[in-house]
Amino acid sequence: MFGFSALTPLFHQPIRPLFAAEGVTPPQWRWTERHLQCVWADSALRPAQFTTPAGAKITVSDPGKWNLVAGPDFLGAIIKKDGKTLRGDVEIHIRPGDWKAHRHETDPLYANVILHVTWFPDSDAPTHLPQHINAVALRDALAQKRGFSLDSIDLAAYPFAVLPDPPRPCGDALANATSAEKTAVLKKAGMSRIRRKAARMTERVIETNDPARVFYEEVFSALGYKHNSAQMRQLAELLPEARVCAFSNFTDRYSALLGFGGLLPKLGKNATAEMRALWEAAWKNACAAPPEKIAWHTGATRPLNHPRARLAVAAALFSDEPGALFARISKLPQGDPRKWIEMVRQAFRTVETEQHSPHSVLGEERANTIITNIVVPLLLATGALGENICEHLPAESMNEQTRVMSHRLFGRDHNPALYRTNGLLTQGLLEIWNLFCLPDKSLCAACPFAAALKM
Repeated sequence: MFGFSALTPLFHQPIRPLFAAEGVTPPQWRWTERHLQCVWADSALRPAQFTTPAGAKITVSDPGKWNLVAGPDFLGAIIKKDGKTLRGDVEIHIRPGDWKAHRHETDPLYANVILHVTWFPDSDAPTHLPQHINAVALRDALAQKRGFSLDSIDLAAYPFAVLPDPPRPCGDALANATSAEKTAVLKKAGMSRIRRKAARMTERVIETNDPARVFYEEVFSALGYKHNSAQMRQLAELLPEARVCAFSNFTDRYSALLGFGGLLPKLGKNATAEMRALWEAAWKNACAAPPEKIAWHTGATRPLNHPRARLAVAAALFSDEPGALFARISKLPQGDPRKWIEMVRQAFRTVETEQHSPHSVLGEERANTIITNIVVPLLLATGALGENICEHLPAESMNEQTRVMSHRLFGRDHNPALYRTNGLLTQGLLEIWNLFCLPDKSLCAACPFAAALKM
């Protein structure tokens, strides 16, 4: 074993100027597009006004929603061009020519772009942009801001640590509210969301006349996460619970789900014994060919969130008689709400211990999501659960909507302990976002929620 002195040559090399060699010119640019995205998102950094190469004045009413998936950098922005309001998306690049270099002109995802924001200015008459897209540059506008430096931007703080501009009237109304008053607002909103979910479940139960079927399809949908929710529901309809449960072992169930989903792994020279066993089971049970194509989204998906991994969970969960899991959960004693929730969580996390995939165990966060969004609303819809359980819903992981909503209501420096440990309060944040923020086109000026808070 070597001593720490052996590390000295690795970490204590003398500093050498990077561009000391004669004739080498330092680079003109050393930042990233993300730096520019942070500038655009933050009203404290973004210039108040821009001028297009043609001389038009551009002001920003709303920078748009920071897009975390494929497509333009910001969606649904509102700008004013010489006083005329324009709505659309914003794309950000370092150089004007990047629009063409990235082939956005042929990509339908960028058809709604109204503003191209770059660091370096465009030419007087840009020809690389469609006529409906305005071009503005950050460099010269930011040169007027005293003390500004791209190096001072904390990239890790964005996009969630920025309050959208302008200041939100709901936040103003709650500025002097006590913690108890803030909690009461979120509880009321949270119960509204749970009751709306229960109403939707009621419609599904009436439509199918089978609560267990609704449960099965909703669980599949939840296992699909955001990008494959509809696809998982489609598979549940193609392969009903009765057929899945008819198979006596995990491999047969898993292979049937993979086969009907068109997700059986390819067999090559490096195929494992597990892959071959899945194919053999699928052929034996006539499940190798999907009855209809399912358009899965697998790009940039973490391995544990891939549909194959989620179907392993489904194969483990629905391993008994049809409707058995739903019946077992429905009959759990409700005397202690916290114990009831823990028993439901364990019902989802207890799976077969023999011959099942290592991916077939449901994580606690996903189990909590299923409890809050499926189990509780469905049991409320069937009259098998009291609303008092809702006060003790388990915490869910934060997402973009809950982070932005909490910042709007309580400011960027608030203590998230106010809502992070209670799922009903998180549901309240989502309810306010979906009922009021998403449909609002007035930049909060006509928001009924903010008006109600002030009464």
